Amino acid sequence: MTEGASTGNQATWWDVATPWLVATVFPLSVWLAYFGEAPRWINVFATFGFTWIVCGFIVAACHWVLRRGEMRAITATLVVLNFFTYGHAHWALMSFGVRHMWLVLAYAVVTGLITAWLCRAQTESIFRLVRLSRVVAGLMICLATASLAKEIRSAGTQTIIPPVVVATSQTPGPRPDIYFILVDGYARSDMLKRYAGYDNTPFEDSLAQRGFKIRSEAKSNYSQTRFSVSSTLNMQYLELPAGSVPTSADSVLWTRIRDSKAAEVLRSHGYRYRYVGSAFPPLESSSLADESSRGSIIPAYIGTFLSTTICQPPMLAYQVPSQIYLSNLQGQLQRLAEVRQDDQPCFTFAHVMLPHPPFVYCAEGLVPEKDYLYPPNELYDSKVMKAYVSQIDYLNARLLEMVDSVCAGKAKPIVIIQADHGGGILGKPDEPSTEQVAERLAIFSAIHAPESITRELSSSITPVNHFRILFRELLGAPLENLPDRSFFYSDHLIEMVDE
Repeated sequence: MTEGASTGNQATWWDVATPWLVATVFPLSVWLAYFGEAPRWINVFATFGFTWIVCGFIVAACHWVLRRGEMRAITATLVVLNFFTYGHAHWALMSFGVRHMWLVLAYAVVTGLITAWLCRAQTESIFRLVRLSRVVAGLMICLATASLAKEIRSAGTQTIIPPVVVATSQTPGPRPDIYFILVDGYARSDMLKRYAGYDNTPFEDSLAQRGFKIRSEAKSNYSQTRFSVSSTLNMQYLELPAGSVPTSADSVLWTRIRDSKAAEVLRSHGYRYRYVGSAFPPLESSSLADESSRGSIIPAYIGTFLSTTICQPPMLAYQVPSQIYLSNLQGQLQRLAEVRQDDQPCFTFAHVMLPHPPFVYCAEGLVPEKDYLYPPNELYDSKVMKAYVSQIDYLNARLLEMVDSVCAGKAKPIVIIQADHGGGILGKPDEPSTEQVAERLAIFSAIHAPESITRELSSSITPVNHFRILFRELLGAPLENLPDRSFFYSDHLIEMVDE
């Protein structure tokens, strides 16, 4: 008999390792699936740690209950598969109306049938099944690891964001705090009036009374968040391919939003970088920030991983995914309104997932969960449009509270409240009309800053130049404005929009 073969009740260490190999496939596959969102390493490692702890308990229980080595190995493998495939199965079958009760019943029946066969099967047949499971899991681990290695290597060589050199002179005197509040999918007021019949003038007048300049013709440089914000914060146009953007490039873009050139420059000039974590998973926290916070105890990436396991039913029963999202939003809005006590100048960045869907707020606050709206990527109907502007009402009130709080001191901060792209209320088709392109690129933009800065922010200035102007005025950086251009991105095309 060859070395490593199993006889009788004896199982080799390879057989014992089978459930561990099978378990490892699952956090590895989730990491690969979400690599483009640039999850933080600590959260990735946490999913592997959770997986191996669960697997350890399963293996220990099987070792304690079962006496035959081959039955321990195959039973532990079967339980691991049940635990880590349940959420995937439910997500796949949810569109067919399959409820948890029926899926649990199906899992129980299949597991019962397999167990009945195992009780009658010969020892060698069970060992063959263990070996087959081990080989399949090993192949999947090798393929996923190779794919991840390729993505990581590709991300390390991406030049999608050209470097910009910011040579500055030390300007004496105090530096104002800078707030860059990114409100996701906030349409420009003329678009709201034209397509939603919504008058945003009262909010704009309130900001103007507080010293803000309202940029009534503002346009985004890009129609998608990762392109728009990475371009703004790194002060450069992106070198995007003509076709689809690779996953490794997406990973770089999200990372360069969290750890941007603008933040790097300000930190080098004595600013504290305060990152107020987003409810959007790729922008949840920053490794560069001196202060990085999120509202939820559970990171969104870990919550996503847990929802692919047998943990999904209790998570949905207790509304854990929506609670993670809402606690991040609420915590973010609260932290933005906090008054800072120290004298060190601070750069605060926050990506607020409002008024972007899902629509969960009205002017009075949170709506009942049964009334949450998750609109498709198509033209908003009257019900969805009403929910969208109601969420704007809520956001406007919170923004005014934040502005009143941070501007209450003697030293007036620079505050930029700006959308990454328009509302997409006319839909986001692959082949957009001129009207849809114009709506998607028309953004809300309001800036509170010294006159020397607002004077340069004419209606045609696009976000790629905002920090160039700020650094030129505040830090003496010899940065010239770039030509103002806007691009619409669909899955396989980037087309230039003439100004």
